[in-house]
Amino acid sequence: MAIVSISRAAKLVRKGRQTLYNHNEKGKLSFTTTVDGKPGVDTAELARVYHKLYLPVEEVETLGQGSEDTSVQAKTARDTQQSVQGGASKDVSLDGDTASTLSWFMEQVDEAKQELEDTRAELEDRENRLAELREAMNKLPSPESVERRLNEQAEQLKQQHKKVLESERAQQTKLLAKQKQREAEKVEEWQAAIQQRQKEIEAAKAEATKIREREQQQAQALKAERARVAALESRGFIARLLNKKPEPAG
Repeated sequence: MAIVSISRAAKLVRKGRQTLYNHNEKGKLSFTTTVDGKPGVDTAELARVYHKLYLPVEEVETLGQGSEDTSVQAKTARDTQQSVQGGASKDVSLDGDTASTLSWFMEQVDEAKQELEDTRAELEDRENRLAELREAMNKLPSPESVERRLNEQAEQLKQQHKKVLESERAQQTKLLAKQKQREAEKVEEWQAAIQQRQKEIEAAKAEATKIREREQQQAQALKAERARVAALESRGFIARLLNKKPEPAG
């Protein structure tokens, strides 16, 4: 079988192009690609789905042989053409192909009505969504108000940041003052301790001086006592030498 375009396929099955696209989306009909790279349909696929192809007499042979439906349609088309060329009366009754054609036209009208209803419903839905979007846009603040609000928020953040910095600086200042005060107190304590230690050292030096003076006095007294004892002993020795009794010391 041959591959035809979507428009040609719609004519062969007497359906609308949109109907074929809808059937393709639903998986009922499979599309393929023509030699030009455009969407197309194999006539075998058309015959499988729609069971009948409506072909002109001169195109029956070009689309392939072996199909009973196409042969019957070819014969019907030839008979119809011969009856028209032979001057058949206009009052002849409708044959099966003509009735099928009228049925196809009715289907086309019904499909057009349905497509129109779908289009109206889609337009109504779009209008509703557009109205909702407009309402949402109306509720949105204007760019000027948004910019003003952003500027106000930025200014508030700056003020808050400034307050935080000032608070931190005040806390740091207090901590530094306390630390300096503690250091000054420690220095005073150290100075007082040093002064106390110096006083103790001075007192120890004075005590040592007194001790040395007492030792010197004691040494001098001891020396004098030794000298006196030595003198006494010398007097006694001399008296013994002179056979005299020692005179008592004054």
